Amino acid sequence: MSEDTTQQLLVARLDRLIPIVEETNARLQNVEEHQNALKAQLENLDARVEKRLQDTRPIWESVQSRLADLDKKVDGIAELRTEMDSRFTKLEAETTSGFRATGRKINVLMENLVGLTADIRELQDRIEKLESHPV
Repeated sequence: MSEDTTQQLLVARLDRLIPIVEETNARLQNVEEHQNALKAQLENLDARVEKRLQDTRPIWESVQSRLADLDKKVDGIAELRTEMDSRFTKLEAETTSGFRATGRKINVLMENLVGLTADIRELQDRIEKLESHPV
C-alpha cells in the first residue's frame, strides 16, 4: 500500500509539474520568437545604417578634404601675416628714420630760405638806396 500511495503522490506531483513545464516551454518558445524578431529588426537597422553610411560617406569625405584644404590656406595666411608684420615693422622703422631725415632737411632749407630772404631784403635796400641817389 505504501508503494501505491507513493506512486499516487508521484503521479499527482507529475500531474502538477507537467503543466508548469509545458508553460515554461511555451514561455521559452515565446522568448525565442521575440529574440528572433529583435534579431531581424537589428539586422534591418544595420542594413539601413550601412546604406545611409554609403550615401553620406562621399559627402563626409568631401567635407574632410575641403577642411584639410582650408587648414592649409589658414596656415598659409598665418605665415603671410607673420611676414607682413615683419615687413610693416621694418617699413615703420624706415619711415620713422626717413621722416627724421626729411625733418632735418626741411630745417636746413628753412634756414637757407631765411638767410636768402635776408640777403634779398638787404639787396633790395641797397638797390633802393642806389636808385634814390642818382650819380
